[in-house]
Amino acid sequence: MEIENPDPAALTAVNALADDDARALVVAVRPKKDNNNNNSNNIIGGPNEHSDDQNGIFNSVVTPRDLFNVGTVVKVTKSRNSAGNDVISCECISRAIVSEYYLAGGLISASAISKEVTVTDGDLKGEAYCDEMRHAFKRICEYFPKPPVSIDMAVQRLRSPELLADLIAATVLVRFPDKQAVLEEFDPYKRCERLLILINEECNLLAVEREIHGRTQGRIAKNQRDYYLREQMK
Repeated sequence: MEIENPDPAALTAVNALADDDARALVVAVRPKKDNNNNNSNNIIGGPNEHSDDQNGIFNSVVTPRDLFNVGTVVKVTKSRNSAGNDVISCECISRAIVSEYYLAGGLISASAISKEVTVTDGDLKGEAYCDEMRHAFKRICEYFPKPPVSIDMAVQRLRSPELLADLIAATVLVRFPDKQAVLEEFDPYKRCERLLILINEECNLLAVEREIHGRTQGRIAKNQRDYYLREQMK
């Protein structure tokens, strides 16, 4: 994951890391109201001003109680691109549960337990979940623009159910609470089950929306035809 032109809080936190092989905990800010936009605004600690937040979802300053207690441990590097903009690169390592947030040197720091559960590639149960998730991925992609070829190839290639679940969740889930729900499932099989349920619910909703849209468009077209005929008869 790359963040171009990160906000000052993220830059301050990255600059405070001790070495080039630094690890950080990335967590999301809790939305202040229900919103379907993907406004997770992941940060790496520190008071964070969201001056460009037009929806009023976040407070102007982030405090520890505004943060989720499950996030991702990442390896962080900072660089500049050809345009001269700062770029923060985060390589995901594992999930983590926060036991305590505290303020240190003007930044939000945390005590966290890094935890990752894996299953053996080739496990029959894992293969079955992978097949189900690929089917669900194909189904939900019928409602969205075609994903990049690289994503589609990765979905077909991955044999690890936990990695496949993470990839599909990041690609197709729209609502932020759904993404967080998948993140908080440490058990690979429970994560797959949660993802399949969420995709099924989303597909059912999208199917109803498509049906309503089709009926509405049909009525509009009929009204337009009737109006045109009446005008022709005048």
